[in-house]
Amino acid sequence: MVWKFNEEKKGGSVAVLFASNDKGKTYKEILLNDEDFEDIDSKGDYTLIKSYTMNNEAVKIHQLQLLNNKTFELTKVLEYSDKSIFYSYFDGKYILQRNESIPKIINLLNLKEEYSIPTNEIGKSFFHIGDTRIVYKKNQEIIEINLRTKEQKVLSQLKNKYDYFFYIDNQLILKKVRIDDGVNYESEIYDIYENKLYEETNDNKSFYRYKNFICDYRKIGSKPEIRYSYDYGKTWTTHHVQGFIILQNLFGFYKDQFLVTEGIFWDFDSPESGGRIMVGEFEK
Repeated sequence: MVWKFNEEKKGGSVAVLFASNDKGKTYKEILLNDEDFEDIDSKGDYTLIKSYTMNNEAVKIHQLQLLNNKTFELTKVLEYSDKSIFYSYFDGKYILQRNESIPKIINLLNLKEEYSIPTNEIGKSFFHIGDTRIVYKKNQEIIEINLRTKEQKVLSQLKNKYDYFFYIDNQLILKKVRIDDGVNYESEIYDIYENKLYEETNDNKSFYRYKNFICDYRKIGSKPEIRYSYDYGKTWTTHHVQGFIILQNLFGFYKDQFLVTEGIFWDFDSPESGGRIMVGEFEK
């Protein structure tokens, strides 16, 4: 699916989503019923859309809406104004709700189904990794708990020390920093079984990554190039963009499959000149 955003005036501002499920050939206009778009996250059959409107007392009224990726039907799930509430780690059905009291995993397709996270036992540092499962690190153990079944298991017993433990792109990752003096930066990235995946440096830390996929999109202008790799940067494929130029370093990605950017076509006074939303598909 491809998205683009706009604002329309109809007695006031309203956020508008243009969605496509044919790689950008056609778009459907969807009104979000709010003034401002905040965030979007597509997983499985649904896309989670966060938006808000400022009321007369200058309080943000937030909405969570679900977009069906096949039918483009938009459904309002819930509304809230409490600044202490934050939603994250949407998996296509379940989402993590953090607040000042007890965090929960909530089923957005059935709000009656929710599970409290026992932070008094595991602490406040944990990750929602999908469904009703959470993972946390205790000393040198990485532990998974299924909140629905109450099952608990040790995923890994670490032998070495690491500076950071995090969850990104459906992967649990460990990081060991070698150099970080404000100028130079070097770190090593490992999976939870302590297999080294890649090294991160000043040169590559701004690249887009998704699991073993990495993309370098810095070379823009009249002869743009897109470099990408499916083995953490050990080997590269270079795509030389032809037929249009890229002037802004604004790129969107979907996993390791698609890239979206703005291409500029220039043919003097031709009506074909101008900007276009360009969708590229990576070849393995």
